[in-house]
Amino acid sequence: KVTFIPHALDRMKKRGITEKIVIETLNFKEPEKVVKGYGGRKIAQKMFNDKLLRVIYEEKEDKLEVIKRI
Repeated sequence: KVTFIPHALDRMKKRGITEKIVIETLNFKEPEKVVKGYGGRKIAQKMFNDKLLRVIYEEKEDKLEVIKRI
């Protein structure tokens, strides 16, 4: 299960990024790279429309929580 905090949804809307695209980026077969982020967070990365899409998320017990989209 993937949940989005309001900040992430706001940033996604401003940049024209859909939840589907973010979920595809988080799919462990899709990201081009997953790197460690601050405070135990992870950053899934993949190219999207000639730009680097970075999705910052935390793994919770039963879900992934999207913190923000850069």
